[in-house]
Amino acid sequence: MQPIKMEEKLQPARLALMAMFKVLEKDIIQMKSRKQNKVHARMYYNYYLWKVFKVPHNDIKKYIDGMHHATSIYLKNKLEFEIEKYDSVATEWETFLYFADYQESKQLESSKVKCFIEEYKKKKEEIKNWESNHIEMDDWFKYSGKTEEDSAEYKNLIDKKNGFVSKKTRKEYFREYWRKRSLKENTKKKLNK
Repeated sequence: MQPIKMEEKLQPARLALMAMFKVLEKDIIQMKSRKQNKVHARMYYNYYLWKVFKVPHNDIKKYIDGMHHATSIYLKNKLEFEIEKYDSVATEWETFLYFADYQESKQLESSKVKCFIEEYKKKKEEIKNWESNHIEMDDWFKYSGKTEEDSAEYKNLIDKKNGFVSKKTRKEYFREYWRKRSLKENTKKKLNK
């Protein structure tokens, strides 16, 4: 039985990256574009070569045309940071490993993945519950027909800031006048009926 060539081992990884980032194979193996999805595909491919196949940074240029060793180191450090910091990137990396090399993905701690998925579902549920039970003050004012300045809380806040009792504005005076007038008219109508 002949040993599997390196190119055959890397083909599934490139196919997975092509599907994940919607890029062509040439975009992964050549440094010709700086578009975000192409750069991310190269970053994953670079990290995969370094992490799984232990390809030194100086030799990565054999697999990605035009990749300088300093760029390779930078991309590796950036992806490691993002995997550590952002759950979505960690999930993307694990998904990539699964499709690129089934055996490699099996080595990941399944309990860590399960814990992450459970935590993600809990946070999503908390956000959903919060959004359904929470009304922003701006929304309340928008639907109530009032403005923020009309609220008693706002007036009290302004009064506390200024340290004095505010006088009625012209708007408040006329609003109160028309309320009282409409109340009088409504009571007269009820009495006349």
